[in-house]
Amino acid sequence: MIRLPSPAGRRQFGVAVAGVLAFLGQPVPLTAQGFCFHPGPIARCSWFSVTEAGVALSVPSDEDPNLTFQAGALANVGPRSAVGGVLVGAVFQNDVRLGVRARYRRWLTDRLTLDVAPGILLYNGTFTADSPGFTGELALGYADWLGMTAQLDVVPFEFGTET
Repeated sequence: MIRLPSPAGRRQFGVAVAGVLAFLGQPVPLTAQGFCFHPGPIARCSWFSVTEAGVALSVPSDEDPNLTFQAGALANVGPRSAVGGVLVGAVFQNDVRLGVRARYRRWLTDRLTLDVAPGILLYNGTFTADSPGFTGELALGYADWLGMTAQLDVVPFEFGTET
């Protein structure tokens, strides 16, 4: 049986989505070229979509790999910086985990990126507790086709916390 997030979790999700949408509506410098499906620094586009899929391995663990996905948008706010938000999810052991993350992207070069993304886990599958959990990510990407990510999810349980 799937449990929906608590009313507090739904409110936090709504506030996070509203904040991301309000921020993305802010003006950016006129040097930008508008929306891009293929991300780039502000000289190429003012804002862009983020769609990612991957396979996550837990360390140390003998559990099966998780399938992960992220979708959202970021706005370039300077020559080498972008901010925005993404919806995140994972499928693991016939269950799902869903959340939202704020994301900061630093353009190290036109092709090399460093992302930092803290967020809130809103739905922890059948293990859902009354309070939301934490999710965080540090990622290094190349040409928006290849990346390596370190991720931490802290899931609250009624009898403690699992990381």
